[in-house]
Amino acid sequence: MDLDGHVLGFPGESFIYRNGCDESDALGIATVLNAVDALREGWEPLSAEAVVATTEGDDIPLRKPHWLLTRTSVPVGVVLRATWVDPVRADVATLSRLELEAWLNGALRACGVERPGLQPEWRELRFDACRARLGPPSWRADREALRLRTEAGALVAPLERDDRGTWVSGPREPAWDQAPLKVLFTQQWGLLSVHITVSYGFWLDEREPAAAELNRARASLEALEWERR
Repeated sequence: MDLDGHVLGFPGESFIYRNGCDESDALGIATVLNAVDALREGWEPLSAEAVVATTEGDDIPLRKPHWLLTRTSVPVGVVLRATWVDPVRADVATLSRLELEAWLNGALRACGVERPGLQPEWRELRFDACRARLGPPSWRADREALRLRTEAGALVAPLERDDRGTWVSGPREPAWDQAPLKVLFTQQWGLLSVHITVSYGFWLDEREPAAAELNRARASLEALEWERR
């Protein structure tokens, strides 16, 4: 059977932006969630993973530094795997802004700071599983699934269609650590960064509507004063 596209060699191609925390958002949570909302037009997170540390440094141990939130129901075959060891796990129907904000603030409250006077803060917020829009509902109308070339063999990704478009979800075996689009936020000393990593080649092919989706997402970040690194 013919292949429909390819998965980039690990780790894919990243676009990196930076921003800062202002006085009204000292931990950067609102700034980051505004960016997540700006990406949602053509991207939906299926998992979120947070790393919590203290304002005094990463070498001060916490009882619960790792947190994982997943959607209760995900498309068949999507791999949900934690990056960090022994996360506190929870699931919700959808990773809405409200759910993400409550979960992240809950992690900061319950992470287990044991030394008096220390304050917790998030260091990393990663979205390693997602749905991403490839094009309109009629995109590749003759296909029910895509066969993609990877370094480890062919990957089969079912196409998901609704009135908003044609979507694909991942990551999937054999590229279990490469979602179509991965999003990683980091924060330290008030400096925020976001890495958008493309793994499926459609988003880099200017002939494909997915490339326009990526360009729109990047423009939305820039409109929120995220600067390309």
